[in-house]
Amino acid sequence: MKQPRVSFGASWPQLGGASEMLHRTGVVMVPRRGSCGGSDAAARHVAGSKVWPQWTMSSSVEDILLGGSNNSTDMKLNDFLRSNLGDEWVVERKGNVIMEAFVQEPDAYVQDQRLLRIIFNLTEYQEMERELDEMKILLEAITKLHHEGLVSLEQWRDYEGKDTVTPLARGKLNAALTQILREAWRKAEERVRRAQEMKFTFSTIIEDVLFKGGVRVKEKKLNDFLTMELGGRGVVGTNRSVLLKEFFKDPTKYVRDEGVLKEIQITDAYARMEGTVRDEIIFEKDRSKLCDKGAINLFGWSEAAANVKKKLFIASLKILWMQPSRRRGS
Repeated sequence: MKQPRVSFGASWPQLGGASEMLHRTGVVMVPRRGSCGGSDAAARHVAGSKVWPQWTMSSSVEDILLGGSNNSTDMKLNDFLRSNLGDEWVVERKGNVIMEAFVQEPDAYVQDQRLLRIIFNLTEYQEMERELDEMKILLEAITKLHHEGLVSLEQWRDYEGKDTVTPLARGKLNAALTQILREAWRKAEERVRRAQEMKFTFSTIIEDVLFKGGVRVKEKKLNDFLTMELGGRGVVGTNRSVLLKEFFKDPTKYVRDEGVLKEIQITDAYARMEGTVRDEIIFEKDRSKLCDKGAINLFGWSEAAANVKKKLFIASLKILWMQPSRRRGS
């Protein structure tokens, strides 16, 4: 039974600070054991735990894509057989080979066809095959991104070729990026909420009343919105500083692919954000008009309202005064 090969190869120069190997297929292999530098070492997902890694924009795509592996394929063949089938099934020769090597070429290590069939039918073995298939896909994605000079999540953020990366790798990277963006947004909103916990008073500024102390959606970056809500569809590197308020003024200016733009515009996320940004712009104009009239806070608003009432009262008196005069002159 021929299995996909993944990790055997000649020694290859270091890439990204890790000792790696070049497989005969051209895939750069990265050892999964050992520590990695910086905060990412602590950020890796602990196998079997429910603690998810806290990635940062400086986290490497390599750590994100390979993080969380339980290294089950590093188990020795005999340990695997003993654990799943019992001591009587261990092999005398080549039993110390790791499962990663065995999965790729089982006939080279076990000649007993009956035993091989039993092994192949084990759920644990099939899970190892799936894990190695995924590992191969992820390693190919890492190699592709490294060749394009993309090594960090910060670079992935505005990477235009997201659609050219396999769904498995793209999903992992987008999930890590979305985690960071949502957490940053949550913290910003929490800071604003804490600042606005007090009840409204006459000194409360109009801006806080209109926007309810929230973070402005219109100030969110276009590329971040596309990543968080639409999986990175339509992300363009030159738009890294474009805000949603600018994008919704002229979407075709920033997403030139008509087909992609249509796909974006028919989503609920697009309609929701467009409506929110439109409301914020209206509130901003109202706030500006009130400030021009001296209504900076609720006290100013009450004064302005009183002045309006006073002007209406005077205007009404003039109308009433003029009406008898016209009648007398008639």
